[in-house]
Amino acid sequence: MKKLSSKQLAQIAAFSELLERWGNTHNLMSKGQLKKACSHINESIEVAAYLGEFFVDLGSGAGFPGIPAGIAYPEKKIVLIEASEKKSIFLHHSLASLGLKNIEVINSRVEDLKQPIFNEPFEIVTRAFGSVKDTIRSTKHLLSAPGNSLKLIKTESQMKEEALPKNYIIKKIDKICLKEKEKQHILVTIEAEE
Repeated sequence: MKKLSSKQLAQIAAFSELLERWGNTHNLMSKGQLKKACSHINESIEVAAYLGEFFVDLGSGAGFPGIPAGIAYPEKKIVLIEASEKKSIFLHHSLASLGLKNIEVINSRVEDLKQPIFNEPFEIVTRAFGSVKDTIRSTKHLLSAPGNSLKLIKTESQMKEEALPKNYIIKKIDKICLKEKEKQHILVTIEAEE
């Protein structure tokens, strides 16, 4: 796990407080998931170590993995894509409260984003967007650009149950090792075949 500065630890603590406060009144996460917020934060920071300098957090929801990743890695440029207006308002509020300048929020469905939305290659990371097929179907217009890739946070059993659509390949699988997680996750990198 990456060692955080005292400022970063304070930002993580402040984010946890925001999650608890907003989570109880705005239904950002289920109560069960809210209790696991610390584990989600640690996993987000661990995942960020495998991501490049610019990535898009698709279906960011309550800000995982984008906000903890942006706190731990202030040099990374991160875009949070969230279709829910209520969750987008929480994300904007969190960024302002935490003073995070390396993250921006786009309140939109990913299907409505036009390519090229950014001038440089990027990675799309998601943890709870949907099945592999649904995620690829929703992002194929972004994955068609050279250098872009999709990174899915899944369990090994989830990946065994799902088939990749034609013309897409798994380039790499990284294991995410966290002691407090009952289910170990993997980070699966998928690209369009050339």
